[in-house]
Amino acid sequence: MKKKMSKAKCEAIHFKRRLKERFGIKINRLEYLELCFEAKKLPSIKQQSIRVSLRELTIHGKKVPVVYDKKTGKLVSALPENAFNNT
Repeated sequence: MKKKMSKAKCEAIHFKRRLKERFGIKINRLEYLELCFEAKKLPSIKQQSIRVSLRELTIHGKKVPVVYDKKTGKLVSALPENAFNNT
């Protein structure tokens, strides 16, 4: 029987996949945790809901629009480069 993954673990996997897919950046677990900590300190660019906001991080020298989940304290997704053009 498969063990169910936590919401935070699923968010981390999704974030890493989108970051690699959209920016060609591959990060490890420690880098991910450091980015989550950094994102927590940044102001949100746009509030999506009570718990989810859009922020911008610099990752390996590239500006990356990200989705941050305040409740889990994790990065949920890396958005396409032009995501904030319509904000």
